[in-house]
Amino acid sequence: MQRQPNFENLRRTILRQGPPGPVPFFELFADPGMIEAFLGEKFPVNLHCYIEEPILEVSGDEIAGLVKSLDMSVRFCYEMGYDYVFMPTGNGLPRSLEAITDTAGTQNWADGQRYWLDEASGPIQS
Repeated sequence: MQRQPNFENLRRTILRQGPPGPVPFFELFADPGMIEAFLGEKFPVNLHCYIEEPILEVSGDEIAGLVKSLDMSVRFCYEMGYDYVFMPTGNGLPRSLEAITDTAGTQNWADGQRYWLDEASGPIQS
């Protein structure tokens, strides 16, 4: 039996409305390599490029790749039974990322790197 998403329960839980229901099932994100491994297909674009920099100009091929990537994220969240679909937004806050060689059994980014937030600094300092 596959778990069915229940966004209404998630919304009620976040807003603290009504009696408690089942604990909502969600994640803030999933590594691209894990999504690819689960779905058995590769992202057609290097998502890291689009997360870090604002998208100002995009070719038709890139749009097609981004739409396919969005479809993959939606299918992953649905098939995993999450109560909503996570979506990186590129919120514009300055971030300091450190890149190191990806040693995971499943590659997470197209360039063989793994990116970590520098936890010693951040956009809010005081």
